[in-house]
Amino acid sequence: METPEALQRLLRQTVGRITLRIESETPPESPLSPPPPPMPEPRLLRACFDYQPERDPLLPSPELGLRFRHGDVLEVVDQSDEAFWQARPAGRPREPARLIPSQTLEERRKAFFPASRIVPGPADRLKQLYTKLHHQKPVMYRAQSAADFDRAELALYEDVARLAASPVSLLVLTGPGCAVGRDLLRRWLCRQYPLKFAAPRLISSDPERCGDAGGDLEFMPRQEMLAAIAAGDFVEFRRLGNDVAGDGGDLIGLSLESVRGSVSTGASSGLTVVLDCHPSAVRRLRLAELRPLVLFLATPDVAAQRELLAEAQSLGLVPESEEPGSEQQLQDAVRQSVKLEKLYRPLFDSAILCDGLSSTQTEVLNAVATAEAEGRWVPAGWVEPEM
Repeated sequence: METPEALQRLLRQTVGRITLRIESETPPESPLSPPPPPMPEPRLLRACFDYQPERDPLLPSPELGLRFRHGDVLEVVDQSDEAFWQARPAGRPREPARLIPSQTLEERRKAFFPASRIVPGPADRLKQLYTKLHHQKPVMYRAQSAADFDRAELALYEDVARLAASPVSLLVLTGPGCAVGRDLLRRWLCRQYPLKFAAPRLISSDPERCGDAGGDLEFMPRQEMLAAIAAGDFVEFRRLGNDVAGDGGDLIGLSLESVRGSVSTGASSGLTVVLDCHPSAVRRLRLAELRPLVLFLATPDVAAQRELLAEAQSLGLVPESEEPGSEQQLQDAVRQSVKLEKLYRPLFDSAILCDGLSSTQTEVLNAVATAEAEGRWVPAGWVEPEM
């Protein structure tokens, strides 16, 4: 048939069953034709913030958005749009892709106060947001919070990969440095499970303290230790307060080299190295060679803090003379814990409420056992790419 009209005339004149065969005039592909380009691999990202599509004024329709929470792993299939990417939950290939805010869009939003509700048109929604944000006042932080904020980072998405089931070589307990928090649990784990957990050796510039510690402390001259701290070789440190010579006193701290040595020794004997540190120090430990499992121990309410201290005293972990602190101090500890968890939550794998020694210990042991038996999501650079 030369034209559609000719086909229509033929059909009108035909009686009975008709079978049509459509043939293309396109010549077959040559065996030497280059194969089509491969589809790009989906990008796996761990979300470092919560997202509710119904509260996003720039989203064309809430039904198009993908709701997620901090810690969820997303499979991003399209990043061509500047404002919104297309993604689905990781491990659900049959689920349709939905919209999530791009890194650029969310960075702009996080850098300013939330804009008032915008009703975007069909064109250039991102430009409308930028115009609106430029008229907003930048966020100002109180001086007392500046030190913590400066050490934190504006993390929104993190490229991740699945680490196969394997022993956890380093367990990091982080959170506020209160008397009944991370340090207490670290000592309790090492006491209860000496064949599973071991702590790295600390370093001190006080020779007398090192001698009394019976080998648990390694001596380093003060000037040498100060130089190592300045070079970034220590995870964290503190002053001992014995300022007899007027030079600021001796120091005690944990070096990165000590952690490496302990992890290497522990790997050969089946031990998990466990240490505690302030959240700002966690970033120094998030290395591919260490692959730490990081747990944030959140401070409980005032009543639970008092009960936890009493429990620790009954087990001999805390001196009987230790006082729980005033009501105001305990409330401040809770607020500090909430602030630190919000600032540093992209750096830890999960958070555990430290409201009882036995219950918290059980949750920590379960987190380690799950990671060792089922694997876990880790930064993409920690896993060797498959060939």
